[in-house]
This record gives sequence, C-alpha cells and structure tokens, in this order.
Amino acid sequence: MNLKRGSENKKAQVTIFIIVAILVIAIAVLIYFLLTNKSNLESSSASSEINPTEYISTCLEDSVGERIEAVLLGGGSIEGDLVLNLKIEDEDHKNITCLCYTEEEAFCEIQEPSIIKHMENELNNYLSSETEYCFNHLLENLEEKGYNQTENYENFEADLIEGKLVVSFDASLSYSKGESSFIVDKMVFEYSTELYGIGKVVQEIVEDESEKGYFDRFDYMTNHPDYYINRYKVPNSIKIYTVKNENSNEEFRFAIKGGL
Repeated sequence: MNLKRGSENKKAQVTIFIIVAILVIAIAVLIYFLLTNKSNLESSSASSEINPTEYISTCLEDSVGERIEAVLLGGGSIEGDLVLNLKIEDEDHKNITCLCYTEEEAFCEIQEPSIIKHMENELNNYLSSETEYCFNHLLENLEEKGYNQTENYENFEADLIEGKLVVSFDASLSYSKGESSFIVDKMVFEYSTELYGIGKVVQEIVEDESEKGYFDRFDYMTNHPDYYINRYKVPNSIKIYTVKNENSNEEFRFAIKGGL
C-alpha cells in the first residue's frame, strides 16, 4: 500500500516538474518574443520616420518634370542660343530653337553635335540649385526630428538613358538618434521620360538635313511606329519638325533653316 502511494507521489512530482518546465519555457519564449518585437518596432519606427532616398526623390520630382518639359518645348534648350520666332498654322508665334542653320543656299550646318549630350548639360545646369536645395532640406528635417548627422554633398549628375532620366548624387549621409543609426552612401533617382529616344530621332533628322537636305519621315515612322514626326514648312527655307513619342506623348519641336 505504501509502495503504491510512493509511486503515485513520484508521478505527481514528475507531472508538476513537467508543467513547471513548460511554463518556464513558455515564459522565456514570450519574453524573447516581446523583446525582439519591441526592438523591431523601434527600428521600424526609426527607419520609417524619414527615408532620405524617398524624401529627395519626391522633393525633386516636380522640378525634374518641369525641366524635362522645358527642354522638350525649347527644342533641346531651356534657353536656346539660336531661336527663331515662327508661326505654325493656327498657332500663335513661338520661339523655336534652330538645330541646323545657314543663311546661304546650301545644306544647313548642325548647331549641336550631340543633341542628347546638350540636353543632359541643360538639365544639369538647371537642376543644380534644386538638387542642393532638396539635400539641405532633408538635413533640416532630420535635425527637426532630433537626429545627429554627418553629411558630405559634393555634386550631382543627370544622365539620359533609354526611358529614363537618372539623377545621381555624389554625396554621403549618416544619421542617428538614440540607439538607431543609419548610413546612406548611394543616392540614385530615376524619372520616367523618353527624352533619350526622342534625342536619337532628332539627331538623325538633323544629320540627314545637313548631309542631304531632306529627311524621309514616312520611312522612319514605318520602321519606328513608336514615333510620329510632323514637318511644317514656312517661308525663307525653314522647316519645323515635331517629334512625338506615342507611348509617353512627349513632343519635341525644333527648326531647320537651309537647303537647296
């Protein structure tokens, strides 16, 4: 009888030990989960409070769009050097950049050897103040939110590639608050535009006009259906070209003066 009671006591002790062990493990897991989750939440909160890359990208977006539009309307130049005041059909007189020009009875002379490079230079010149403003405005926001920061801004570069304008900052930034610290050593922003492709079409038109005095736009459009090219002739041996990308609806207008 005593042996049976002792056996039952041992079983009860083992059961209690198992229950206690399970509770200890469960509490330990719960504590670990809470601490880890708290750390993740703090990190997430700190990182989502302000994202430097998204901040600058959004800050630049309107200015980039305005500058791209200005380049398109200006025939590759925001402020062109050789501009003709011309009238097209039922439109008002407009200043149109002349990309190939001569006063003689001869084929025109190309004014910009590389249209794409020229447009990149224009964008770099006119986005310079905006890029610096956006970087400095980011620093002000970080400071207002209590971050300590170390920054180095040298310059930026705007490059046109197929379907995009890429703006790259030569800059670095590290910032911290409490136990959270962040480093940003690469700032590259991309904006959608067909300016590069349009520039290639314009370059081909200008080169043909300077070499042959004529560009076969119908043949080009047949082989490149993404582009619509209109040509309008005005007095004094002037042709006005409009190149439109059918996907982006971006239009580039320029003039040619010369020809036999």
